[in-house]
Amino acid sequence: VTNDSYGASLNTSSYKYIYSTSNTATPATAFTSGSSYSQTTGNGNYYLRATACDSLGNCTTETSNAFKLDNTGPSISFGTNGNSTAAKTQSSTITVTNDSYGASLNTSSYKYIFSTSNTATPATAFTSGSSYSQGSGNGNYYLRATACDSLGNCTTETSNVFKLDNTGPSISFGTNGSTSCAKTKSSTITVTNDAGGASLNTSSYKYIWSTSNSATPATAFTSGSSYSQTSGTGTYYLRATACDSLGNCTTSTSNAFTLDNTGPTCTIPTITYSPANTTYANSVSLTASATDACTGSSVSYSWTKPDATTATGATLSSQTENGTYTVVCSDSIGNTTSTNATISKLYYDAQNITYTGNGQTTVKGALDDLYSKLN
Repeated sequence: VTNDSYGASLNTSSYKYIYSTSNTATPATAFTSGSSYSQTTGNGNYYLRATACDSLGNCTTETSNAFKLDNTGPSISFGTNGNSTAAKTQSSTITVTNDSYGASLNTSSYKYIFSTSNTATPATAFTSGSSYSQGSGNGNYYLRATACDSLGNCTTETSNVFKLDNTGPSISFGTNGSTSCAKTKSSTITVTNDAGGASLNTSSYKYIWSTSNSATPATAFTSGSSYSQTSGTGTYYLRATACDSLGNCTTSTSNAFTLDNTGPTCTIPTITYSPANTTYANSVSLTASATDACTGSSVSYSWTKPDATTATGATLSSQTENGTYTVVCSDSIGNTTSTNATISKLYYDAQNITYTGNGQTTVKGALDDLYSKLN
């Protein structure tokens, strides 16, 4: 404030100023002549107005030319602002528009990010008007973008939710493997959807029982139902595939199941005559042996003799009839195999023929008598 030369002193208490978008606003804030005053907020044209009076009440109010202020960042818009329908890939354009307050755009500041967090810091450069995609991940994702002007006014915008689903359903087995031997193995197969949002495609459900843990499932199944393998011997795997409506598929393989539908390997390795090493003998003993595909399985033996009588146990002792001796070898879960041996050098074979001589009534008795005398 500079006084005129007409004599009245300055009234410093009258000094008032204002920054305003109106060039007629009334100054209201005290100031000191010679000091600097600022306007640090707002956008557009501002005017500085000041009033000063002298001791006689002569007042002057002056208005500056316009000051242009810009304290607002650019505006950011998304071509697709979220999508709640699950998809494997979500995309949107990002467009930056400058405000009308004068500062130019700083394109090197443009950054974006797709993230599960709606507060993640944009870090990847983008070009206004271009499209950007997220093609991995599951659940809710947000597109966030930052843009600044030449004055450092920045704007960060966050889209609505984009729902992504890139994971297949989960598959579980009610019985996940069993190494105990059995003729039949069974398990339920249950499909559970993930949280990505895509619906289940029940027509894709396939399973297979196979000795290979990489076999391709080919037979339709219903989630929650039980499926069995009733044939075969050895290690089997249950494999199942399920997909969702977006084509995300999961194939799961169970632990090993042990199946045994084969009878033991059954032989009669030991045939012992009494007396030994003679053309004819008066008795024979037969011993059977068996090995089973299932480790640890017990084996039982059942014999049928030439006269159709039966016996059990691995060894059939002191038999006196010629003919076929058949043994059935059975494992502990009911698989059976049979083999036989034919005996033809026993003189007791004539034991039931009637013979009356020397006080004996059968050929057997006569031969026994003769044998005892010879020895």
